[in-house]
Amino acid sequence: MGEKAFDQKLDKLYTWVGQSLSACPIRDGVTFYHRTEKVFKVVKQKAGWHLQFNVPVPECSGLVKLAPEEARKRKLGKTQWIYKGDSDSDAQHLVRAALDSLPQRWVIEPALSRDIATVCRGTCPCFRKMERLAKATGLPEDLRGLLENAYSLLLNGQYVEFVERMQVGIAEAVGYLLREQGEEPDGDVQTKIQALVRLHVIPQSMGAEGEVLFTRRGYESYYTMQERVYPLALMFISFLTKLLKDKI
Repeated sequence: MGEKAFDQKLDKLYTWVGQSLSACPIRDGVTFYHRTEKVFKVVKQKAGWHLQFNVPVPECSGLVKLAPEEARKRKLGKTQWIYKGDSDSDAQHLVRAALDSLPQRWVIEPALSRDIATVCRGTCPCFRKMERLAKATGLPEDLRGLLENAYSLLLNGQYVEFVERMQVGIAEAVGYLLREQGEEPDGDVQTKIQALVRLHVIPQSMGAEGEVLFTRRGYESYYTMQERVYPLALMFISFLTKLLKDKI
């Protein structure tokens, strides 16, 4: 499976699992965890799906169940259910079933959690999005440097500092897009975002999203733990990714 095709598979998986699992890149694919427990793994290959599950999943075409002895012989550990096929719907059904098999008390609530166990840095789609932003060669050097610095803060779990940096980054990005339209970026960041809406550079929905993100001032002071600002950090990444989607 080529890198682009594999990234498309990963994007689908990230959508299906949401924030229920953490993801850790490995040599031959990506492993998905609940806390420290492995749930399943997606393996890179030339075409189609190759999913290895550590939890029970229902029978379907392309699914093979291994006996525990065979799994140990093949050095697969607790992996007993292996799906190989071309069906996105079957793959999604199996992933959903794996999530449903987790005890209800294990369900993660990322917006409220105070004790998130990070299995691997770069554990969610937003980390991948932020990495792409930091490496986007189509952006001005100053803006890319700012985003690289923000990405470093994100990886180090400095979410409050990351959000502070991203406020500056989004303001710079909005100004950059306005200058591309021949407009002088005057006013605060909300005014600049609304100017992009009027110029039809971004949709009205993004203008409303910007209002939500930038209406509150000094909100960092409300967070006494880095994890509490984590969901807001993801919102900033999502907004900036949509803002610069044609540049990355």
